[in-house]
Amino acid sequence: MKKCFLLLVFLISEVFGKVEKKFNLEDLENYFDNIKQIESEFTEKNIKKKYHGKFFLNKTRKNMEMTYTDRPLKITVKNYEAEMYDSKLEEHTKIPVHSSPLAFLLKNKINLKKEVKVIDLSENNNILEIKLCKKNSDENGAITLKFSKNPFKLIGWKIFEDKNYNFEDKITEFSLINPSIQMKKL
Repeated sequence: MKKCFLLLVFLISEVFGKVEKKFNLEDLENYFDNIKQIESEFTEKNIKKKYHGKFFLNKTRKNMEMTYTDRPLKITVKNYEAEMYDSKLEEHTKIPVHSSPLAFLLKNKINLKKEVKVIDLSENNNILEIKLCKKNSDENGAITLKFSKNPFKLIGWKIFEDKNYNFEDKITEFSLINPSIQMKKL
């Protein structure tokens, strides 16, 4: 009887499409823990402007770099400190990034259950979007991570500066263009 039931489940799943695996924070943690390096061109846009550039992340060295091609700005993050250099103004600005929404990208081992809460989860075609904010926060500084599902790959994010998500000028969308992602060997 058990074999008949399993065969029936298999046949139904084949006829009506594959059964999707449920989203799981541990799978997401494993994915980010095993990223070694990301290189990509990017598009950054908000309601006012759209910019392009190159993005680089090396988790081993804990550094991230964004170099804009159509803006006199370069952002370098090393050991949780961001240095923004405006070549037009010849000005350097340094700020800590421990509390920024993307700080977890620099960590070797992350614990999302301990650090964040999931606000929203949506799936559309081959895209999975997960909106997160820091645990014990009022949802300011929320981030939506965007993934392709097949293959599972980070393809961008949106940062919400204000918990009132209706203010479009408080949303910055960042899209990776054909990202090259190196994973650690398992």
